[in-house]
Amino acid sequence: VVESLKPYDLKYLHNVTEEVWGQSTIRFYDPEGNLVEIGESVPCFVKRFHQQGLSLEEVAARTFVPIDVVKQIIG
Repeated sequence: VVESLKPYDLKYLHNVTEEVWGQSTIRFYDPEGNLVEIGESVPCFVKRFHQQGLSLEEVAARTFVPIDVVKQIIG
């Protein structure tokens, strides 16, 4: 997504940042001045943290996603 935005002359509120719950987001203004936010889906960042070696319990604590939902996402 970030690469596909580069050709456009956009005003960014911020570039890619990691929110306190772990989701990567980017925010920018569209040509009409509306704020647009694009962020990872919950399954995406839950899986990312698990792939980085966090246990299911650590992923739940880091992302504020309930442990039963983390278990469903991870499988």
